[in-house]
Amino acid sequence: MLGSGDAAAFERCRPALAAVSRVQRHLGAFGNGTRMKLIANLLVTVHNAATAEALVLGMKAGSIRRWCSRPWSTAPAARARWRCAAQMVANRYDEKTATLDILLKDIGIIGRFADSLHAPTPLFGAAAALYHAGANQGRGDDDPAAVCAVYETMAGIKRS
Repeated sequence: MLGSGDAAAFERCRPALAAVSRVQRHLGAFGNGTRMKLIANLLVTVHNAATAEALVLGMKAGSIRRWCSRPWSTAPAARARWRCAAQMVANRYDEKTATLDILLKDIGIIGRFADSLHAPTPLFGAAAALYHAGANQGRGDDDPAAVCAVYETMAGIKRS
């Protein structure tokens, strides 16, 4: 449960919030709770669409529907998502399990695979363009989480 505004009022409400949620976080000034909810819903929107895109590719590939129906919370992709998020927040891309250049090789293979099945992958295509931009910015040897730096450049954000 995300909340913002008067901290004392939030604390008075915490027992009621705890009765209906696992975690309660006060985010400071009024409006911050709404902003964080919008950001979280952006992630849900993109992750759900990406999951659907991957499942449709799996269906087009054939007999992996049963595997695709398993919960993905322990899948490498889910673990990687949280590892990458930590790197993005810290603005550190030197502790890597792969490089952006290696991912670009995989992106080429995935793209050809999806094309061979006539599977639509618009989110994948949009994401691939960001990784190519990262390579063009000289980030090929960085962890793929450096795609965040590509977004920062697009947004005019300069972090030290």
